[in-house]
Amino acid sequence: MRLSLAAAACAVSMALLAGCSSQSQGPGGTLPSAGSSQSVHHGGVQFTGIPQFPKGHMTVKQIFQWMIDGKMVPAIPREALERQLASLNHPRVHHAKKGGGAAIWSNEAFDYTIQGENKTATANAGATIDTDDNNSCYNSFDLKVDKKRNIWGTCYESGSDVEGGAGEWDKAGNAVTTYQGGCPSNIPASQCEVWYAFPNSVATSNTDVFVSDEYFENGYDCTGYGGCYDYGYGTGYAWWPKNNPSAQSTIINIYEVPFACGATDTDTCIVYDTSYFDVDNSGNLWGYAYGYDETSGTEGTGIIEITNPTTSPTISNPLAFGSVDGWNDGYWGTVDISNKGKVLNAVDPYTATVLRWSLPSLTPMSSLGGTSGDGWCEPVLGGLGKGSKTMVISDACYDDQMDLVKVKTNGDSTGTDSSIDDNYGDGAAYSHSDK
Repeated sequence: MRLSLAAAACAVSMALLAGCSSQSQGPGGTLPSAGSSQSVHHGGVQFTGIPQFPKGHMTVKQIFQWMIDGKMVPAIPREALERQLASLNHPRVHHAKKGGGAAIWSNEAFDYTIQGENKTATANAGATIDTDDNNSCYNSFDLKVDKKRNIWGTCYESGSDVEGGAGEWDKAGNAVTTYQGGCPSNIPASQCEVWYAFPNSVATSNTDVFVSDEYFENGYDCTGYGGCYDYGYGTGYAWWPKNNPSAQSTIINIYEVPFACGATDTDTCIVYDTSYFDVDNSGNLWGYAYGYDETSGTEGTGIIEITNPTTSPTISNPLAFGSVDGWNDGYWGTVDISNKGKVLNAVDPYTATVLRWSLPSLTPMSSLGGTSGDGWCEPVLGGLGKGSKTMVISDACYDDQMDLVKVKTNGDSTGTDSSIDDNYGDGAAYSHSDK
């Protein structure tokens, strides 16, 4: 059965709430030996499963280079990361435009733009959002649309540092608010003089706003010259109460926090890295994670669930680490909860398919995509539309392509708009989502 962290020792339960001591922001368990760690290739990058967290100030360019070098799990394919890195030196200039009419939103991450598209993803429609200009948000990879049709994205910077926040815009492209990153409320001020975090995914419940921080650092014992003598670090999820953007975030640190593997066994598992995720109807988090089963020695990507994330976070991995070959040869894609909370969708870019399970039983369903001649290459991020009848996914092989699928018939198509030539597998979402 699943292990309740509330019943576990301080080293487990308190680690999720940022730690029991000044050092528990960092590794919370014993690393597997070099001999037991399997080398895995993610999008052409060799990654051993143990992220080599940097210490001190990190820019987005440095983070991209670490991903390209295999020191962190790549958020998008290596080739797309290299194109994205090159584009950071020459960001495009966009002119913000307000107005309704967008059927699809395309995220041009790190160009500070969210672009409205028509229903076939072949031409601009509706608003063009300059995220830096009207929300002070330098947008990162993921993109979601809530049931009010408001748009949500991650904010990797507010200034020159990566801090990890979330931005919200209405359906006409007007800025609503920004949830600022910074030192979380559950790390003592004496242990968090500076904060760095790289967010790559966002999701909202009825009451809270969440981002996944693939890596975060809290620096303390700092000098007046920008350096710190001590750092804690981790991976996990930050959250804020909804409609309270001025509140401090709370961090759920799951880096190397031990828990019982799977739904039934009692092996010990740990997580090294988190990525794209979504929130179900009960407010629980479901997302990709890279982890290690200490008993079996199995390492790889699986799906984790965090129940009661804002009160008593409990972690499990109902889909075991290394359970799907494509994940371990490729990299991560969208996790989307659809059909009124009854279906879990997970994009596998390596096989160009959308894997699906019914909830809460996690019974496998027929996958989407992967059909001959559909034009898909490396679908990464997207989501389902109203009624859960169609899905849109950005494609990392092409800087201007959206992959489209009809769920009932698994009918595939693509839409190409040359004006969105800086979407490198970054987020895409229907303006009428299934939320």
